Amino acid sequence: MSLTVRTGPGIDEHRPDLDGYGRIDAPVTLLVGSESENTRPYGPPFAAVAAAMPRARVARLPGQGHLAHLTGPDVLSRAINEALRG
Repeated sequence: MSLTVRTGPGIDEHRPDLDGYGRIDAPVTLLVGSESENTRPYGPPFAAVAAAMPRARVARLPGQGHLAHLTGPDVLSRAINEALRG
């Protein structure tokens, strides 16, 4: 039995198309865990994307990090439902 591990660029190597995000003319809700918001590797890229999107609203998930779907699915679910309600 052999195992193949595929790797790709990490989040630190990803360069988002901030100009492209800036052209999105629709309301957008960005979700971020409060524990990840100001820390690498997630915080700085998230802040750049949020700043680039003129109609973005940031919803913070209290007490959550990058894995809110595992550690706080109820918190994540509430935030998604609120975003969908507008």
